[in-house]
Amino acid sequence: MNRSAITTSSAPANIGVDLYWIPLGAGASVVRANGWVLTTVAALVRRRPRRPIYHSALIVDFPGHAVVIEMTPVADDKGPQDRGVVAEGPVGSSWAGRFRLFRYEIHRWDGGLIPDLAAAVGGPVRVTSDGATAQRVLDLVPLVPTPTWGRDELQAGGMWNSNSVTSWLLASAGIDDVAGVPPLLGSAPGWDAGLAVARRPNPNPPARAARHLLGQIASVVHDVPVFLTAPLYRRWHLCWGATPAEVEAELPGDSLVPNAPFRATRAITINAPPESVWPWLVQVGCLRAGFYSNDLLDNLAHPSADTIIPELQDLEVGHWVPMSPTPTERTALKVHSYETNRWLLWTKSDSSWVWQITPVGDHGTRLVTRIHARYDWRHPLSALVGVVLMELGDFAMLRRMLRGIKSRAESLEMRATQEIDRANNVSVSRRSLSQSGSHKERA
Repeated sequence: MNRSAITTSSAPANIGVDLYWIPLGAGASVVRANGWVLTTVAALVRRRPRRPIYHSALIVDFPGHAVVIEMTPVADDKGPQDRGVVAEGPVGSSWAGRFRLFRYEIHRWDGGLIPDLAAAVGGPVRVTSDGATAQRVLDLVPLVPTPTWGRDELQAGGMWNSNSVTSWLLASAGIDDVAGVPPLLGSAPGWDAGLAVARRPNPNPPARAARHLLGQIASVVHDVPVFLTAPLYRRWHLCWGATPAEVEAELPGDSLVPNAPFRATRAITINAPPESVWPWLVQVGCLRAGFYSNDLLDNLAHPSADTIIPELQDLEVGHWVPMSPTPTERTALKVHSYETNRWLLWTKSDSSWVWQITPVGDHGTRLVTRIHARYDWRHPLSALVGVVLMELGDFAMLRRMLRGIKSRAESLEMRATQEIDRANNVSVSRRSLSQSGSHKERA
C-alpha cells in the first residue's frame, strides 16, 4: 500500500510501525542524477554491479491517526507551519549548520506528509504490531542523536543520515530483527551506524571533539579558584541553595554514616516535574551518562549525556554508580534504595549520597541532595585523597552537576510542552476546518 500523504482521516485502524524504502532523489531530478553518479562510481571502484541507494522513513499507525517519522532538509518558508519537528542538526559540517540550507530536521508529524512515499519500493514493511512498542518508537524520536549529516562524528563506522535515524529508533525500541537491506539489492548507507550507536554498552561517544575538550579545560580553569578557596567559606557552601528547613530535614540514609565530619546539603529549583528530573539521576555514572559537571575530571573528558538514554533506565538495588572506569567496593557507590520519582540513595562503606525530589507548584521540582562522608585515617593516603576531594573539589563539581541536571530537565520539558502545543494547534485547526466544511454543506 502506497500513501503519498497521511492524514488522520486516512489512517488505518490497525496499530503498528511500517518501514518504507524510498529511492534516493525520488521526485527530485537533481538529487536522483547525483545519486546515479555516486552509485555508478562506487560500482566501478568496487568492481560490482551498480546498486540503487535508498532512504528510509517510518509511519506509526494508531486507530484514527498516523504519525510520520522522517529526516529531511529544513523546509523553506513556504512549507507547512507545523511539521512536527522535534530535533535539528547540521549537514556537512557543524559550521555550515548555522545556515538553514545546511541543516536537517527530524519529524514526528501527526497526520504528516511524505512527498515521495508513492515512489517507495516493495511496499511497507511491518516491523511491529505491538502498541506499546509503537508508542516507544514515538517517545524516542526527540532523543535521536543529531550529529552532522554525512559525517562519522560518533565513530560508528559509517556516516550519519536518515537511515541511521530509522535504525537507531528501531533498535532502541527493542526491534532488533529488522535487516537494513532494502529491496532490489539496493544499499542503505548509514543503517549500520544507527545500529552501532543504539547498541553501544557505553552510550557516550569517544572524547573526540577538540572543541569539547577545550571547553572542559576552560571550565576546570574557571573552577580552580573555587577549589582552592572552598575551605574559607565552608559553612556557606555546605548548604548552598538549601533552605534552613531543608538542611535540618531528615533524608533517607542519614543514619548510615554516623558522626560523619563532612555533611553537605545542597538544593536547586527546576522548572520541570519530578518525572522529567528522575531519569537524569538514574543514568548517572562515569562512562555512563556522566555527572553533568566537569567531564574532564569526572568522566574522562567524555561528554555527559544531554538526552535520556533508554538502556540506562533500568534501576535496581545493588547497581554500581561508578566514579571511575573500573568500579570497586572502595571507589564506587551502589544503589542502596529508592522510590521512583521521589528519592534515590547511593552508598559505599564510608559515605552516602541521597537525592530527594519534591514537586513544587504546578510543574516544578525542588531537588535536594545530601552527602555524608567519613575519612578513614586507618588508611592515611585514602583519607587524604578524601579530604582533598570533599573539602576542595566537592562544592564546585556538585554545583555544576545541579545546574546541569536543571538545564537538561528544563530543556526536555520545554520540548515536550512545545510538542503538546503543536498537537493541540493541529487538532484545533482540523476541527475548525471540519466545522467550516459542515457549514458550507448545509449552505
